Amino acid sequence: MHQSCLEQEYWQPQFSADGYGSCFTKKAQNCSHVSDSLEGCLLVYKEEALELLEIRELPLRDLFRYNSLVFTGPLST
Repeated sequence: MHQSCLEQEYWQPQFSADGYGSCFTKKAQNCSHVSDSLEGCLLVYKEEALELLEIRELPLRDLFRYNSLVFTGPLST
């Protein structure tokens, strides 16, 4: 199985358990040197309310390090 599929199976259920939906769009593979790249865009949203709190660009390998800072806390009303 492709590495990005395995990683998605790892992180997607973690977000779902906390009430977040998520989707990942992989970077276009128009060059041979990015064919195994895991670069892309990850969208994580609260399933019961959608409000843009912050936009931050970071490598997926750093996502779990920042998870508690970026994706937790109550949404403002």
